[in-house]
Amino acid sequence: EESKIIKYSKDLVFYTPKVVEKHRLATANNYKFGQVLEVDGCTHYYFQNDTIATCVAVVDVGTNKVLDIYFESQEESLNSYQRIFENVFQKYGYPMRIITDNRANFKKDEINNPRTPLELEKRGIEVVSSSNANAKPHIERKWDTVQKNVPFYFKQKNIKTIEEANAIKDELIEY
Repeated sequence: EESKIIKYSKDLVFYTPKVVEKHRLATANNYKFGQVLEVDGCTHYYFQNDTIATCVAVVDVGTNKVLDIYFESQEESLNSYQRIFENVFQKYGYPMRIITDNRANFKKDEINNPRTPLELEKRGIEVVSSSNANAKPHIERKWDTVQKNVPFYFKQKNIKTIEEANAIKDELIEY
């Protein structure tokens, strides 16, 4: 759609901006529930008291559903990933593949601690790391929804701390 020109006078001309749509990758979804998971963290102001918190979540690619969510006060940490993996594995079993961002927790080299990817691979889970957000489109789209809706939900439910948020995570996932 082109810009439209609105002339008010000889010297006053306005152009209406073009409508820019978000570009979405068309990804074929040939996966069944539990085969491929995307995991990521997002730091945002979720609470009313201007406290920055990080939310780490796991999304199932086959169904596009959030399987687990965990809030913490610091940036994404190995602890949060271990907690969320433990919860997901106990509840749903092991996936075939986990897609994550290029964090040091998931790199297999001599500088970084390769324990996490090695432990996952021992369980037959392929770990795919990428710094490109297009590699994990399902969870990246969820962050848009989470950042817009969760602060209002917390305000409505009077949730003010990370502990309170983690206590109602099952309710939040259904929301």
